[in-house]
Formats: sequence, C-alpha cells, structure tokens
Amino acid sequence: MNPERWQELDNLFHSALQRVAGERAAFLDEACGGDDSLRKQVEALLAAHEAAASFIESPAFEAEARQLAIDEAEENTRPIVGQTFWAQNIRPEAARLRNATDPYPLARFRVNGPLSNMPAFEQAYQCKEGDPMMRPREKRCQIW
Repeated sequence: MNPERWQELDNLFHSALQRVAGERAAFLDEACGGDDSLRKQVEALLAAHEAAASFIESPAFEAEARQLAIDEAEENTRPIVGQTFWAQNIRPEAARLRNATDPYPLARFRVNGPLSNMPAFEQAYQCKEGDPMMRPREKRCQIW
C-alpha cells in the first residue's frame, strides 16, 4: 500500500468513527465512490476497532495497581497463620538433592524457617503453640 492510499484509508476510517454505527454504511457509500477495495479495508479497520472495544483504554500500570489493591485487600482479610510465604513445588527427592548440594536453602527454609523462630512474629500474628508457622519453644534457634 502506498502512502497516499494509506492516508486516504486512515482519513476515511477516522471520519467513519465520528459517525454513529447506523450512519456509517451511507457515509462509506458516498466516500468510497464505488472503490470496493477501499470500502472493505475501511470496514475491516472498523470491525477491528469494535472488536478491540476498550482494550488498553487506560494504561496497564493503572489496571495493575487497581488489581494489586484488590488482591492486597483480600489478602489482608485472611489469617496469616499457617500460610506459606514462599510457594514452591518440588519433589521430595529433588528437595533432598538440593539440600545436599546447593549452598542456598530451599525457599520454604529461607523464609518460613527464620520466621518460625521469631518471638516477634509469634506476637505480631498471635500464633499459638502448635500453629504450622511456629516451632515449639524448645526447638527454636536462638542466636542471642
């Protein structure tokens, strides 16, 4: 398509968009002047525009921020005791191999392990003896 044809197509498309859907056919009859190829191209653009509807009318970061706020509000209503803070699926044999060979512990030990030793975590989230996220006092690691 040459630049002049594209400009004509673009102008017709935007002019058609400014009309209500019921008036577009008559507008295209007159504007295209029997050029069926031009009319089909404008109609294809109009159909694509209608199919897209409100796609990306607002910036993606706004939509993501709204969804994060919703997720956070829902998350704050659930009790934290017993939840996994770092999700990971790994087969037991793979976990044993990684624990034996990898210098870094599995995610559940990096995150949940230290928290399960902390009296401050226990108090902040009102954990009770026997809760999954709390080690029994006699098995807790204490450094100081």
